Amino acid sequence: MSPEGKPDKGNKYLSYGQKYKDYLFCHTTFVSHFREWFLQFGQSTLEQKYKSSSDLWFVYYDYAVKELISYPPKPAV
Repeated sequence: MSPEGKPDKGNKYLSYGQKYKDYLFCHTTFVSHFREWFLQFGQSTLEQKYKSSSDLWFVYYDYAVKELISYPPKPAV
């Protein structure tokens, strides 16, 4: 995604909350690209910000694996 994909004022998705996540993951193109990107680059990208032995690395990686990769698609809102 580009910076234009970030929520802003006046947008019905004002934050990266549940509604915004539902909006993104209801699009099969986004889901397939996200999963492909994460499996190929997710771990190395996360290691650029946090050491792989740190608690934060584990929290974010675990969240991505358990919540995002298997996020159930919702109908478009």
